[in-house]
Amino acid sequence: MAIATVVPDGPDAGIAIRDPDDLPYLNLAVVANVDYLVSRDKDLLALMGDPAFIAKYPQLRIVEPAIFLAAVRGSIRKH
Repeated sequence: MAIATVVPDGPDAGIAIRDPDDLPYLNLAVVANVDYLVSRDKDLLALMGDPAFIAKYPQLRIVEPAIFLAAVRGSIRKH
């Protein structure tokens, strides 16, 4: 399991969101094919309530830091 992935400037993933300032983070997460995007940003977190977004990017979970830490701790215990 990779801890981090270095990705050069990626292309626009073609996602329309409420706050265009969030696009670089979202584009990078999509292009890098990550499982988690960790953020406290309300606009990014709101995407997890959008069925169209979830259907298009089912592997991507946008979560707050506490949720991510709980998921990582659970994953480590399984190994």
